[in-house]
Amino acid sequence: MFQAWDGFGFGELEYHGPAVGHPPLPPCWEEKARVWAFGGSRDRISQLTRQLLGLEPEQLLEGGSF
Repeated sequence: MFQAWDGFGFGELEYHGPAVGHPPLPPCWEEKARVWAFGGSRDRISQLTRQLLGLEPEQLLEGGSF
């Protein structure tokens, strides 16, 4: 799961992997992740979204607005 938040002059970027431990969850987990964060104009971020993910930005947002 990915979470990005920017508010009150503070920004936060988090990545969360699966939980491990108690059954039925696995006792251990190994994974690799790469999280990229970009800043810029709405048009430039839209362009990067299409270029890197092959998606329109609206496809990534609940409610469909960007």
